[in-house]
Amino acid sequence: MLSRRHALAASGLTLVGLAGCLGSEDEEDLEESDDDGDDESGEDDEDALTATEPEASLVTTIDREDADDDDVDAEEIVLATYGDVTDLGDVEYEEKPNWYYVSVVFTDEAAETFVDELEAIDALENPTQQELTIHGDDEVLGSYALGPDLAETMADGEWDGIFQIIADEESQLEAVLDRFE
Repeated sequence: MLSRRHALAASGLTLVGLAGCLGSEDEEDLEESDDDGDDESGEDDEDALTATEPEASLVTTIDREDADDDDVDAEEIVLATYGDVTDLGDVEYEEKPNWYYVSVVFTDEAAETFVDELEAIDALENPTQQELTIHGDDEVLGSYALGPDLAETMADGEWDGIFQIIADEESQLEAVLDRFE
């Protein structure tokens, strides 16, 4: 099990007020997944993760400038979909700050797009003012500020695509896991 400090430093994963460890999933275990679902022989990997609704939004945000303009409805920007996930951990519980979480790994392309979208709206320059919204089973699980450490890691081009989805209740995350086969 990775220490909290090591997990945060290794994955660049912090959200303001939401820093947590990767639980019992080692980062190496999450990174071993094939991005394309094929093994070296070209055959489909039986263990490949498949989303039941790959186009469904998982993480979204809005452009703060559009949201501040009272005359404009801010358009939701999709940062990642369920189809962008290549691997995921188990639902874990962290006593302090009292939430459940699951670690997910995005494809390299999805991680790059995630960062590009945030850069396009200058979110990495003032991350604590940028909210990321997590979507579960037909509901919003929550909205959380983009953490400065994660933003810095993204801006430096060092983010490895590991992201933590958090929720108040375990059942919300179980519903997220149920969207994968």
